[in-house]
Amino acid sequence: DVAGVCATAAWSVGLPAGDASPLLRWDGATWRQASFPGRGEAGVRLESVAVGPDRRVWICGTRGGAARLLLGDGKRWTWLDPLPVASA
Repeated sequence: DVAGVCATAAWSVGLPAGDASPLLRWDGATWRQASFPGRGEAGVRLESVAVGPDRRVWICGTRGGAARLLLGDGKRWTWLDPLPVASA
């Protein structure tokens, strides 16, 4: 999945390479891996990315066996509390 801010800033997440789920940043010339809390941890998956009008990056994924949102500005990232799961 890819979400862009402008021609020189975009983010990509997707299928893991081995046990790692990469977060990539486009700087207008090159894709580079970006650091985030939990990078390289088993069970961390980044699946979908969106950028808001304020340029904050929202990533849907899983960590610790729970659906989570990762929110960041490109420099600082925070995992939000696990999303509630309704019982059937």
